[in-house]
Amino acid sequence: MTNAKKHLSLLLAVVIAVLGCNFVSAADNTVSFILTGDSVHAEGEHSAYETWVDTVTSFDSGDTVDTVMQKVLKDCGYDIGYSYGYLDSITSPGAISLGSGTNGNYSGWMYKVNDLIPDVGMSEYTPNPGDRIEVFYCDDFMAEIYGYTLTVNSSPESINIEIFDSLGNKVEKSPWGDYYALIYGDYTYLASCDGYNSVSGAFTVNTPTPTLDITLEAVAPSTEITTENSGNSSSLVKWATKLNIGWSGFSGIVVDSDYIYNVADNKLRKLDKNGNILLTAETALPIGYNYYLGEYGDNIFVQLSDGRIQAFGKDDLSSLWISAAPTYSGLQGISPIYCDGTNIYAATLSTKPENGYGSLMCMSLTDPDESTALETKPFSWEFIPQEHSSYSGFYWTSVAPVGSGYIAIGSEGGYLYVLNKNTGNVVSSLKITEGNIRSTPVCYNGYIYITTTDGNINRIEVNTYNGELGTQKSLKIAEGAVSSTSKPVIYNGKIYVGANGEGYDSGFISVIDSELNNVIYTYNTLGAVTAAPVYGVTDTGINVFFAVNSSSGTLYKLTDEGEITCNPYFDPTGDFEQYCIHTPVIDYDTLYYQNDSGYLIALKYGNTSWEEVTESTTQTPIEVTTKRHTSSGGGGGVGSSSSYISITASVVGDNPHEEGKHTGYVYWVTKKSYTVKKGTNASDFLEKLFSDNGISCVGLDNGYVSSVTSADGVTLAEFDNGKNSGWVYAVNDSQPAKALKDYVFSSGDDFVFCYVDDYTKETGASKVKSSSSSYSDEETTVTTKSTLEETTESTTNENITEDENDIILDGIESNNDFDDVPPSHYAYNSIEHLRELSIVSGMGENNFEPSKKVTRAQLVTMLYKASGDEGKYSFDFNDVEKDAWYFESISWAAEKGIVSGVGNNNFAPDRPVTREESARICFGFAKAYNKDVSSVRTYVPFGDEDDIIYKESVQALYEAEIINGMPNGSFEPKSGITRADCAIIVDGII
Repeated sequence: MTNAKKHLSLLLAVVIAVLGCNFVSAADNTVSFILTGDSVHAEGEHSAYETWVDTVTSFDSGDTVDTVMQKVLKDCGYDIGYSYGYLDSITSPGAISLGSGTNGNYSGWMYKVNDLIPDVGMSEYTPNPGDRIEVFYCDDFMAEIYGYTLTVNSSPESINIEIFDSLGNKVEKSPWGDYYALIYGDYTYLASCDGYNSVSGAFTVNTPTPTLDITLEAVAPSTEITTENSGNSSSLVKWATKLNIGWSGFSGIVVDSDYIYNVADNKLRKLDKNGNILLTAETALPIGYNYYLGEYGDNIFVQLSDGRIQAFGKDDLSSLWISAAPTYSGLQGISPIYCDGTNIYAATLSTKPENGYGSLMCMSLTDPDESTALETKPFSWEFIPQEHSSYSGFYWTSVAPVGSGYIAIGSEGGYLYVLNKNTGNVVSSLKITEGNIRSTPVCYNGYIYITTTDGNINRIEVNTYNGELGTQKSLKIAEGAVSSTSKPVIYNGKIYVGANGEGYDSGFISVIDSELNNVIYTYNTLGAVTAAPVYGVTDTGINVFFAVNSSSGTLYKLTDEGEITCNPYFDPTGDFEQYCIHTPVIDYDTLYYQNDSGYLIALKYGNTSWEEVTESTTQTPIEVTTKRHTSSGGGGGVGSSSSYISITASVVGDNPHEEGKHTGYVYWVTKKSYTVKKGTNASDFLEKLFSDNGISCVGLDNGYVSSVTSADGVTLAEFDNGKNSGWVYAVNDSQPAKALKDYVFSSGDDFVFCYVDDYTKETGASKVKSSSSSYSDEETTVTTKSTLEETTESTTNENITEDENDIILDGIESNNDFDDVPPSHYAYNSIEHLRELSIVSGMGENNFEPSKKVTRAQLVTMLYKASGDEGKYSFDFNDVEKDAWYFESISWAAEKGIVSGVGNNNFAPDRPVTREESARICFGFAKAYNKDVSSVRTYVPFGDEDDIIYKESVQALYEAEIINGMPNGSFEPKSGITRADCAIIVDGII
């Protein structure tokens, strides 16, 4: 025997496990045995492996895989050769002999048990009843262990590439080097490079030398806009960039004056305003199901999959710090991040309160150690509410400022809390609904406004000086509204808000008076209005945009200029069509829109001379105030540079203290950017700024402001805080020697209107250096008080967890059709039947998510519920905890002989179940409960028939017209099964 052959034989005994594990149902002392051979082709081109033996055989206690193999192959007329005690060759009855090295230096025989390659030889492995043993010949055992090396040819040469398998799981690079090692199958990729447009695509590994060619285009938009890919609204689309494959692990965007920021999986990206990726950086962990970015000043904040916050610099995307973890583990951060200029507030949710509670965390904006990139920043405080429903903590809800010292937030279980923002102590709480609060509150004119999952808009009195809550008033958002998760927009005494109705095609956009006396206007949408709107104030009224969470993702525009109208603004079809719970973002003459298609789409937007934009959302990645330069609806572009300039402005007030000790200035309007016409003077600008922020004053029309009253009712007049106190203004850190009406703005001016204790010593500018950070000295501290018109951007959480909630329970009872399963859906009848039988329910907000994959535990639990069996079962698998939600279901299935483990007494409950596994398990259920699966049609072999392990089960269910193949004639046995397809099979069985 050659050294190469000896080396191969020894290696075959100690190979490590590769991906994949399948399941064979239990039977007394039997195993499935498969022998897979090949043709003899030396080192020539491989055509296809061949199944030589496929049988079920009995075995005796203590038998090894080698013993089982010898028994089966002897009975089938095969000859076996050994070398140094290891399997070396097998010769078929037809005299085809395959041995070590027959088809190349690394060819030879290997074996798997339940699709895992054990780390011991055949003579040392003792199988369990129901195991599936496969002895197979391979051309390259190294590739079976390590995978086939993918060669990427790219232009430019250095690119960032992410690869995903057929189930959507990200493929990591090989632990042995900077390359991808892939097994046979289908893959998708996402490629990017600084200065180039990102691209995505698909490829198949079907040779030992897989190659992928990628070309990135520089500068130009990444997607050509046509009616085929954008639908009949293509004239609105300026450009579109594919940033992600699907919705998972895909954040909303942050937009500042020059750039766009986004996260996909664990990649933070910085884009220019043409959609080109300029920089990328890795986060410490993927974002998982969290989609919320935050920003303040020069920093971006990313909430990671474990609830922690990681801070990055906007300029070079360098990591600055990472927060401590929440008290409890297993939490998800699916709520907006809020920044008030001093602190960051981030919330988490627990889907299993019995294991721990969700919390609200507060931390400062400062970098504890500028020399370290990943130092741990401790919390200032953590608030953990004890009241909860089926979930605990905070779901799509963030904090809102209440006065200068408090914050408000709603929780699972229907409680509204007001906290001391410095300590996290509860100063007041009120249960306002028997449902849940899944929207962010708004504090306006002494009231907190918030929507609830019973379809109401609620108004609660609040004392902004001590945080005490008072009486509550509620109003149904629209007739037929069953739920709302939309943060309300309040402007000029009116509330603009969305809601969800009954059925997949029902939603509402409503305008309500702020006293909650009546609904002024309602527009029925073809889909749920799940996210909050974005609005822009124009010279003549207000434009409000609502995205609809339907399969098309239509964007509606409501215009209120005395007369209220609402119509579709952008109706995406083709490549852009998908569900949407993102709030759009307005930026100058562009409206950014994104949905579950993975595209970021830049839409044309009209022009106005001066407009403030507020993006208000329940699922917002940004809660910090950021003024956007925007435009009203209508034609035309942004005014030319000769007609418009940009400035920044802020209003800084104080707390009345007469001549007592000063504690701190407070922003009444935080620093933001504005676009104004050239020639605008400070008096005219301040008049509009006050009007749009609910601020009143005395004396502005005369050129001298003697008194100002904030939106919260705080009045400060000259001499209130001392004989030299009063209102002053500064521009670019100095005080002009001009009256307000005489100062004409120049491009880039930084305008501050400020109350000071002593105008002989202070200019206002001396106390307010920047709104992006706090300023303090021995006397003064400036803190941020956000106003109503805070800019936020939306993204979404579409999944909470891969657990029982996905299929069985979600804490939301629905007696109506699922919103995302219309009657035209191919699985509609099966899904509705199972829902009526309480075998399945939705994923929250009355969605079923038919395209999501199902796990082994979820499928077994569906069948357990379908069985009606009320017996008590207990079966010990190593990886199935007794307190797990699926313990009894899996125990039932195991004791009934419907399932058994995947080897080593494991069940793999959270692994996605494959199409052929689902057939095997469902067929086992049918036999155990005598269900009718009699043949009604002739079986036609699939194109990938040789890849199907459980042929009996697949054939039986196919002949019973319970399952079908794919449109291309294949069955795709190794692919995951969707919730829709799973519903069809279970419905057909029962």
